[in-house]
Amino acid sequence: MASKYKYGINVDEATEDELAEFIEIIIYETQDLTDDDLWIIFQEQFLEFTVKSFKKIHTDTRSQLRRHLLKRGVYVGRRNSRVTISELLFKVI
Repeated sequence: MASKYKYGINVDEATEDELAEFIEIIIYETQDLTDDDLWIIFQEQFLEFTVKSFKKIHTDTRSQLRRHLLKRGVYVGRRNSRVTISELLFKVI
């Protein structure tokens, strides 16, 4: 993990750009992980996140994170008109 975020990120104080950077680093650092390994890392890194925290992140970045999890074997759930991507990502935690 990049040294800037090796202890995670303060979600409440982070800007949208910092959250996007954090997610990009997580995706890069976990590109070789699959299934339970990726799920565990995701839960640890996003432990402090809430639905509101995920909503602060740009839509394309949230979608990219969801796709990354799905491609690597982590079940995220299906998006529909009643469930947002932010809610789905929060449920994974």
